[in-house]
Amino acid sequence: MMIFRKRFIYSSFLFLTVAVLLSGCINPMLPPQVTLQLSRTETASVRGKTIVIDPGHGGPERGAIGNNGLHEAEVNLGVALYLWGFLKDAGAYPVLTRTTDSCVDQTEPFDLKHELHARAEISNQSNADLFVSIHHNADPRNRRRNDLIVFYKMSDPGQSRDIARDVCAALTQHLKPEKASIQPGNFHVLRATKAPAILGEASFITTKDTATLFSYHRTLAREAAAYFHGICTYFQKGVPRITACTPDNATLAHPQPQIRCRVSPGTDNATVVPGSVVFTLDGEQLASCSLTGDEVIARPAQPLANSRHQYCVRVRNSNGNSSSRFCGSFTVALPAHSIKIEPYFSTVPPDLQTALPITVQVRDELNRPVADGTAVFLATTAGRIEPDQTVTTDGWALALLSADPKKTKTVISARCGDAFAETTLDIGVRPEALFLARIQDAAGMPVPQAELVRDEQTKATSDRFGFVHDSVHSSGDYQYRIQKKGYLPVDLPVYLETGKLCSQSIQLAAVDSGLFFNRVIMLDPKQPSDLVKAVTEELAARIDAAGGSAVFSWTDLPEPPDAPRTLRASKARADVFIRLTPAKQPRVFYYYKSLPGETLATLIATRLAGRPGVSKHPWRAEPGAEYVLSHTEMTAVTVALPDNAGDGAKRVAEEVYKALREFLEHQRQERSMVQGSENTSYLRSP
Repeated sequence: MMIFRKRFIYSSFLFLTVAVLLSGCINPMLPPQVTLQLSRTETASVRGKTIVIDPGHGGPERGAIGNNGLHEAEVNLGVALYLWGFLKDAGAYPVLTRTTDSCVDQTEPFDLKHELHARAEISNQSNADLFVSIHHNADPRNRRRNDLIVFYKMSDPGQSRDIARDVCAALTQHLKPEKASIQPGNFHVLRATKAPAILGEASFITTKDTATLFSYHRTLAREAAAYFHGICTYFQKGVPRITACTPDNATLAHPQPQIRCRVSPGTDNATVVPGSVVFTLDGEQLASCSLTGDEVIARPAQPLANSRHQYCVRVRNSNGNSSSRFCGSFTVALPAHSIKIEPYFSTVPPDLQTALPITVQVRDELNRPVADGTAVFLATTAGRIEPDQTVTTDGWALALLSADPKKTKTVISARCGDAFAETTLDIGVRPEALFLARIQDAAGMPVPQAELVRDEQTKATSDRFGFVHDSVHSSGDYQYRIQKKGYLPVDLPVYLETGKLCSQSIQLAAVDSGLFFNRVIMLDPKQPSDLVKAVTEELAARIDAAGGSAVFSWTDLPEPPDAPRTLRASKARADVFIRLTPAKQPRVFYYYKSLPGETLATLIATRLAGRPGVSKHPWRAEPGAEYVLSHTEMTAVTVALPDNAGDGAKRVAEEVYKALREFLEHQRQERSMVQGSENTSYLRSP
């Protein structure tokens, strides 16, 4: 009996032990402990630096969710708090965009764009030396994926890329990912932050083992230590600086000024690399620049126009770090050298009620337009000229002349600085019949380059002030057409009588209510098939005809990667980005967090679905994960066109154009509602 009892107790103990071991409760696999000793780390380089740490997501924005239910927002905050401590102990000035699981922007209702902008504003108001946004990735379709990506601000391939390089190297050393890379990123927090900025996706919390490890604080601390080491490594190399540039914010009477910038390598153990100097003037790189001692010296190869000019300079030190881009500006304003008075007609009607336009052209010594805003004084010896004092725009000024019917001649004079000119006009009746029109838009602004068509021939085009004129040798009825791209044509029957002037003011109505005016639509053909090419060209023609500007993301082969296309859209200040790509199934994709993107995608899909013969398969709007959808700062969609879109490119382009028109109208209505709300805010009670 005793032996049986001992065997029973031993068997029960063995069973419990095995069960406990199998459940993982005894001696679990813990992540390695962090041993960060500041005394053994060179931290002097980060001392006094303001570093903004942005734990991604928080509040209603939970981010990715791991296998164990762990939320990315919590993981991001944990890593950020440890990093804050390491930097604080090192003598830096770390700033957290959030310290709890909450929003940064507290206004209601929650708006993601406002939330992201609030994070960037913390960095901008702190005058940060560095902005670090901490995130963790997810891929529910591949739960074994666990690579590492550090994004740098796309518009800053200098400092931001340098920091991403060093942080990525440190994260790789500490976390041992399957693979690691740095990539250009155009996320809102990166592009809205003035400081050098990176966004780290250190691992995928949808990977089972990774999600388990993030349950331990030591994992969070180890990742934070990697960020800390990467930041220290970057600052140890020194940050080159442009300390002063001349001329800056000055007005010059010289068209080819010498520009001098003082530079510093940022540390005693480095020098500025001569071949690293990048100097741009008005967006174009200057070849004629040199590094002499601690100065970059540049001079434009050609005389500069009379206007404001901006230059930017960047250098790199021998340790591989780039400076921030220093930008300055100056204005070239050469004095007036010559004046040319250009009346529309050589004979002025003897009528004080008839005002004829008189244009004045003012040039400098190099025969170029003087600076905008240059004062011009006008006078006449017979009649009146209004205004008698005006200013130039692109070297031109306008006045209206009414002649004294008691005189036979009048002398028009113009003065600008030391330059003077005069011309004599006859006052009387001309033998021809004259027609003069001033073309304006709905807002009363002049419409230049409008064509005046008679007998199916263009007789003249309107000038910068909207004036256009014609003459005929016999009296009678004449039919004119006034037309310009982006406007509805106007047919104008006119009776002209010899010896008289017929003067009219014409208002042009914009195509589609001017929705496309001043709108830039970026068209992005991806691996273009014949159908994609045809749709892209037809859509561009429709946008241009409506007064918009259709810009292509690329023109010459080879087809560029997505990052340069995204950057080109930003530089073009595009309002909408539309990718057109061949596909088997018709779809319109949008970034899942973009409400405008979803709106436009739905409009396009609905219109194409309602068009018989466009596709044999149903059209749908769906969230997409393409780089261009998540990184473009404007509304972006991808239109996937099937090869069997048998209705042809014109009908497809027509429906996409109509959807785009609806979208722009929707945006205009929203802006009007916001403006109306702001204008009536005084009616609301406190």
